[in-house]
Formats: sequence, C-alpha cells, structure tokens
Amino acid sequence: MIGGRLTRSIRTLLPPLRLREAPEFFGPTDINAQSGNQRLSVALNDEGTITVLRWPRPSFFNHVKYHTTRRADPRYGAHPNEGMFLGLRVETDAGAETTWLRDWTTTQWYDSDGSDTVVTEHRSDAFGLTVRVVDTVAVDEDVLLRAVTVRRDPDSPVESASLLAFAHFHLGVSKKPKSPIHDLRRHPSDRTHARYRVDVDAVVATKRGVDESTDVRRRVAVALGFDQRSDHHQVGRDAFDPRYDETSDARDAYESASAGEFPGDDAHSGEPTAALATPLAFEGDDATATVVVAVAIDREAVSTLLGRARTLEPSVVAAEKAAWFDSLLADAPMPATDDPVVRAVARRALVTLVTNYDPVSGAVVASIATQSPYAQDWPRDGAFCNHVLNVVGLSEWADKRNRWYAALQRTDERRLLGHALVPKGNWVMNYYADGVAGGPIPWEIDQTGLTVWTLWDHYRATGDERYLREVYPAIRRAADFLAGYRDATTGLHRAAHEDDNVVPSRTIHGASTVWLALNSALQAARALGAVEDAARYRRRRDELQAAIDAHLWDPEAEAYSSGKSLLDRLLEHRHAPDVLRALPILPGTGGNTTLAWPARFAAADHPRMRGHLDHVWSVVEPSFAEPTAGQRRFGMYESKALVALATGWRDDPERLARVRRGVGWIAHNHATPDTHVLGEAWIREDGRIRTAVSQPHTFTQLLFYYASVLAFPASEQTVDAAAW
Repeated sequence: MIGGRLTRSIRTLLPPLRLREAPEFFGPTDINAQSGNQRLSVALNDEGTITVLRWPRPSFFNHVKYHTTRRADPRYGAHPNEGMFLGLRVETDAGAETTWLRDWTTTQWYDSDGSDTVVTEHRSDAFGLTVRVVDTVAVDEDVLLRAVTVRRDPDSPVESASLLAFAHFHLGVSKKPKSPIHDLRRHPSDRTHARYRVDVDAVVATKRGVDESTDVRRRVAVALGFDQRSDHHQVGRDAFDPRYDETSDARDAYESASAGEFPGDDAHSGEPTAALATPLAFEGDDATATVVVAVAIDREAVSTLLGRARTLEPSVVAAEKAAWFDSLLADAPMPATDDPVVRAVARRALVTLVTNYDPVSGAVVASIATQSPYAQDWPRDGAFCNHVLNVVGLSEWADKRNRWYAALQRTDERRLLGHALVPKGNWVMNYYADGVAGGPIPWEIDQTGLTVWTLWDHYRATGDERYLREVYPAIRRAADFLAGYRDATTGLHRAAHEDDNVVPSRTIHGASTVWLALNSALQAARALGAVEDAARYRRRRDELQAAIDAHLWDPEAEAYSSGKSLLDRLLEHRHAPDVLRALPILPGTGGNTTLAWPARFAAADHPRMRGHLDHVWSVVEPSFAEPTAGQRRFGMYESKALVALATGWRDDPERLARVRRGVGWIAHNHATPDTHVLGEAWIREDGRIRTAVSQPHTFTQLLFYYASVLAFPASEQTVDAAAW
C-alpha cells in the first residue's frame, strides 16, 4: 500500500511523456469545443465536460484538474472525478439514483459558425429525458453560463429531479520558464482551498502564491453556483489522490454525489472536489436552471461577480457574444464555395483566433490546451497569424503583435563556454503572453527568419512608415546576425535549431527562411533609405541563393530537398517506427513550403520551382488518400503546403483543383465533424481520421482558412490581397 502510494507520488513529478503514443506524447487532447473572451477560456470535450479553464489570460493559468493518459482508455485515462461536469439525481417508482450526463448519448455543436456558444444535448431513453446544455463565456464578464433545459417525455418514469454540478478544482498561480509541462502536471504539494459559502450559496475555490517565472504575487478565486438556491453540497478530497484516507478525509464529492449522499462537508485544502445540487421545478414537462462559473482575483470579487452573473439571461449573453464576433470579423473574406463544411471550418478558425488573442500583449496562443501544453505564442507561427490578421481586417492586432515581438528580441547575449545561449537579434522558442520564455529550445534560425518577414510584411500590407521605422532596429539586428551566420565552405547558414527540433541542422528549412529574412530586410532598408544596410543584405541574400541552388537542389527529386544526414535517412526509412518520425529530432528535408510562399524564391513558372511545387504536392497527397489507403497513421500541416501550392498554381486550373481537393479533405476528415475544429495533427484510428494534438489549434486552423480563401477566391482582388 505504501509502495503503491509512493510510486503514484513519484509519477506525478516525472515529465508525462508517452513515447509510444506518437504524436500524442503528452496524452490525447480531450477538447471538442471552446468558448472564451480573451481573458476566461473554457474547453469542453464532446460529452460536455469542462477539461480546461484558463484565467486571467488564454496563456495562463489553468484551474481545473483533468489529465488524460491513453486514447484507448475510458475517458482517455482521466479519472472519473476529473473536470467539471453535470448530472441529475432522479426519482422514479424504483427509487432515487444519480446519473451523469456524460454517460448518456450525447451530441454537440456550436450554436452558429460565427460564434462560440456551445450546445451539448444529452439523451437517455431509459429515463425518457433530453437535456440540453448551452455554454457561453460572456463578452464583458469573466463568467461561464451553463443554461440547462431538461425535457421529459410524456411516458418518462422520472417523477422529479435535481440538477448536479461537479468540479475538481486545481487552481494555478505560477508557471516555470522554459518548462510548459508545469502547466500540465504540478507538484503534489500544490494546494487549492475550496469552501461552500452559505452567504453566496456557492463553492468558492481560492489560491494565492508567487508566480515563479516573474516573482509576482498572484491570487485567483473560482465560484461554482446556480441561478437558484441549492439544497445540498459537498466539498471533499480527491479520492484518487495517493494520500487520500477515507477514514479521516472529507469524502470525495464525486463519490458522494454518485451515491446520492451529501454529508455537507464545507471545506478542503489540497485538490478539492465539490458538488452542488438544486431541485428542478418542472412546468409541464420542461425544467430549466443555469450553472454559473465565475472567476476573479479573490473571494470578495468573485462573490460580487457571481451575484451579477446570476441576473444575466443566457440567451442575451449568447446574442451579445455573436454580435462581438461579427463586429470583428464581418469584413473577413471567406472561401467562395458552396461546400458548407469548408466554410464552417474556415469561419471557426477566425473565431478561435479572436478568443485566443491576448489584448494586453498581443500574444496569440497556439492552443488553450494543457495536453499538449501549447498555451504559448511561437513567433514562427505568429508570422503567418499576422499575415492573416492583415487579410481579415485586424491590422491593428498585427501591429500590436509585431511591436511585442520587436520588444522580445534578444538585444544582448549571455554566454556559456564561449557560446551565446541566445545570440543577439534572435528570439527564444516561444513565449507566454507576459513575455516569459515558454519552451526549452534556446533559439531557432527559421523562427528568426520568419519573424523578420512578419515585421516587414505588416508594413507591406499597411504602408505605415512610422511603424516600419520603429521596428526596423529589430529587423536590422536579426538580419545582421543572419548575414554573418554563414558557413564559409558552402555559403549556406551554419547549423542551428530548425522547426522546434532539438538537433542542430542545416537544411532547406533554415536556408529558405534566412533567404526570406534577408530579402525582407533588404526591402525594408530600401523603403527607409538605409543604403548601406540594403547593399549588405543584398550581397548575402544573393550568395545564399546561389548556395541553395548549388547544395540543396536535388536533381533526382527535382526539388530543394537535398542535404540529408545519415540520421535524416534513418528517421525517414520506411521501417522507422512512428515515434522516431514524430519526435522533434531533425527536420525532414522534403516538402519545404517556404520557398514557394512566403519567400517566392523563384517565379512559379521557373523550371526548378515548377518541379519543387510538384514535389510539395507529392509529399502531402498521400494524406488525402486516408483512411482508405491505410498507409499513413498520422499527419500534420497539410494546409501549409496547400497555401504554397495555391499561391504557385493560382493560374493553373488543373493543379488548383488538387488544392481544392486537399482543402475539402481537411474539412471533411481532419476537422471534427460536429464542431469543425482542427488539431495540430490527425491520426488514423479504426478506419477513421480523428483530429489530435491541442485542438482547436489556432495556427493549423488559420493555415486552413488561408488555404481555403486562396483555393476558392471570391475575386481576383481577394487573391491579390491574401497572397502579397
């Protein structure tokens, strides 16, 4: 017994990597929909369980306990008392019993393609009940309203019922620099205090502490209540905690509510579980109630907020939310196709972008998910995000983001054994919304290249010379570094981290982005009359272009895919296990998209570029044969290739039809069929394609949006505006 508890305790301290579960190394993402307001972000799985609840910013912190392990396990391995979910306590002739809505037949959808109100409908034929839950995070208040309607069949055996609301709190106030898994699994001594407070008729969980990454003291309070009086409550300890002692600890609220027993324990400190019950008043065969989740800085503030939230009408809140999205996205171009699924996935991408934007810094998280822990902003991906922001009419957001990137650039160097940890002019792997370094890789050369491009690209979209003058010092620092970071033998760049891979390499991924950066810096220098800078960047750009043609062109493949190391070849061997191909060890050398767009390394009708574009298609085309072909077990970022192909093939109707086919495959296969969200990857499972890894994934979805607009342009003007 002691050994088992010790083993479980040790496991909580280890990095939760599962190498055999590629690409879901951190456990499967149990998210099917999300609702947020750029401060409070809530994720739900397809059974209506809240699996993530972030506040005060999409980037940090998560306040609900929910941890998956394996896709094959029930609830993906999460304990039955994890998350926040709803149930009923029903009375029939046979007696009373508790039933959790997640165990019923469930369907889920968004109330509209242009908003994020989530509708989850549960059905029990045995009880003759249909329960609809409508979830909306309000625009102006940090509250989630869960409007519940219970409809009873005429022949239902249910005589009366109470609504149950359960929560497993695990509040956060700290993050670790360069260690995003801290967001996923915290130290077992991390404590949250929860108490049922009779004065507000709600369970209020609180926590205070120091954010390790900033040394700033933080506080948070989360309240769970109804819009009407409760009649039972229980606050207890997590029964799955290895330290749980059923003889002395307050009973787990999940176990208590499941048994229909509410001892009425008021408080627990640690990893508290909480349950509330309220009787439903049926008018005819319908009954309604609203569950309210409110988040604020402390108990007093959240109690006041809860009081206001109880007066809100859920339908009005949902309408205000839809109007908010419409005010921001009304002018965004949409794909001109009669395929409603393509349009729905494209629109969902923009809604996710809006909710995952941080108005304080301008950061956009890759995902609010904790599995994988992607609640950071990657400048490399952010460059494409900024391009889309300019396309959809949110240029002021792109402006703010680029100024943030410029401020984050390393302007000095800390050295170890004579080497700069992050060389001057570069950026780290990714950032939390407050500028704290998120990931462990110190710097990446392709990220530096793409960040230079986005700093220039925004000027090209807006013509704002004042902006360009203000960010030009950052462009120059990065371009000067890249111009000097050359291999004297080949004229290529020196080996560096590329595309989040841990082994330094020198491939077309780095070379194409360095060329793009130098070309962007050249144009910026010319625009500002910086003659000497322009000459310097032009010389190095031209030298690099010649080196790419000389060393990275593969005549057999007719593509810029040469330069494979022995390790590359081993990883790409057809007998290499999936785990090796999925691990971020080295970037593959095939299918580089940057050369075609945004670099425009050569004209689309240049013989080498024609060959390279055909090669890019050959790399992604097999994905579109799944699941029927049964050859690929997973894939990712096909949309990135489709963007490049749509740009290069815009005047070739036959080839553009291929791009449209790919866009359709992603919409109808990779995206979830009910909520139209995309994960970073897809997996083939049981003869079906399922989305995976941190869905909704902001950048994967934006790449799809962009590809769909280019593949199905509303007009030539749309294409020209989108594909600068």
